[in-house]
Amino acid sequence: MEKTYYKNGNIKEEYCLNDKGEYNGILKKYYPNGSLKHKSVFKNGVQQGEVVSYYHTGLKEAIANIVDGDFEGLVEEWWPNGNLKHRLNYKNDNPTGDIKEWDYFGKKITDQKVSDFIPSGVDVGNKVNYRILKKKFNPELVFAEFYSDLKGSDWSSVLKTEFQIKKKFESEVLAEKFYSEFVEKYLFKVSTVNDNWVLCKRDGFELVKIKHLNLIILSSLQYFNKNEIMNLGDDVDSKEFISPNWIQGIGLICKEHDNPKLYIPYFRIDSSNSENIQINCVTRLIAEYIADQVVLKNGGFDSFRTLQHLDLWRDDKYAYAGPLFVIYVNENRSVVINRVESSIKRVDGKKSETGISSLSDQINKDISGLRRLIYNEGDGMVQDGRFWINENHSIINSWFQDKNNAINKFKEIIKEHDPSHSVLEFSNKSLMKKLNNNDFLEGMSLFHIKISEKYFVDISIGNNFTHITIIINT
Repeated sequence: MEKTYYKNGNIKEEYCLNDKGEYNGILKKYYPNGSLKHKSVFKNGVQQGEVVSYYHTGLKEAIANIVDGDFEGLVEEWWPNGNLKHRLNYKNDNPTGDIKEWDYFGKKITDQKVSDFIPSGVDVGNKVNYRILKKKFNPELVFAEFYSDLKGSDWSSVLKTEFQIKKKFESEVLAEKFYSEFVEKYLFKVSTVNDNWVLCKRDGFELVKIKHLNLIILSSLQYFNKNEIMNLGDDVDSKEFISPNWIQGIGLICKEHDNPKLYIPYFRIDSSNSENIQINCVTRLIAEYIADQVVLKNGGFDSFRTLQHLDLWRDDKYAYAGPLFVIYVNENRSVVINRVESSIKRVDGKKSETGISSLSDQINKDISGLRRLIYNEGDGMVQDGRFWINENHSIINSWFQDKNNAINKFKEIIKEHDPSHSVLEFSNKSLMKKLNNNDFLEGMSLFHIKISEKYFVDISIGNNFTHITIIINT
């Protein structure tokens, strides 16, 4: 049993570790006054069984059941005065049934079905914290007043993170006709006009016509902080909207040094030093929801690691780092996204293309079971399981430090294309042994597999990592 102590001599933590240094057995944490703060059970690094937390007074704060690291069964929370605060059931780590909540004095404030609310993604920290009714995010309600004039626009895919509806026209004449009639019908007032766009405003909404794109954007501002206006100088000519290739799911962005002033949700990007996007929201609840959606559209939480254990991020309850950016919610209720610059340097001194490959969506359509973003070479070559494509678009590579994760992903791809393939009959342990044997004939049949006329998938083991290669037959 390992123990750590506070400066006053009281025990801070008690735990057991296995040979790999993972928690194995009962974990207990204490307050400086000696009272129990937390108790849980681990088996070889994976949380199992009942987990209980307490207030410093000794009263119970929360209780849950964990199976293989996931919530399973009833989760309950209490206020410091002992009154019940929250009750919710989970199945396979997903909330189910009814959500019941009480205020500090015992009055019931929520009694609705989980299905009435927008799913909170897979962020454990947010499973209980935000409650956003689906109907509030229904585009037919958010933009109900304009619905008849905006049919055919892309409704569902943009509202979760962009809160915009876009309408593209075949010509500038058609765009101008629609825009003029829309402004007059719904009483929008012209705010700014320049060579590139026209901006009109009305309570809670903005309407922008981007001239050279024949594009009209209607934005709802109800979820964003209207006081956070970009203070942009009048001495700089307006540029265009941009769409960085290192992030998905946030739509068009206005460069921060551009003119005119624009509210969020066009977001803003400051590229003076490193690229930085800010989304200023009305509440932290909305900010965390939007941050979740950005993460889910950029590889999901399996591709991101929490930063809250680091001193720099300890005060930020929401902070994650992914392959291409860090995302956090600050004390001003803003979602902040900082680009992580590539550190890859080529021997020939040339600069490789960075960001997400323009072929990523097409490759995922072609290769069922891949379900991974494909990065350009300049953001590849990292041993974290990311997939990247070479400059000739002929090979997709991925390096895994964990052999099991590599074999599991290899099997997922093969299973989608050939459920009866012999490689699926073997356990991961057996496949590792066969990979290490380097039997050429067996290797060609098990580990170099043609999944279509266009793609071969290959897996091999190196000294420090396991390598999945997808060969594109051009």
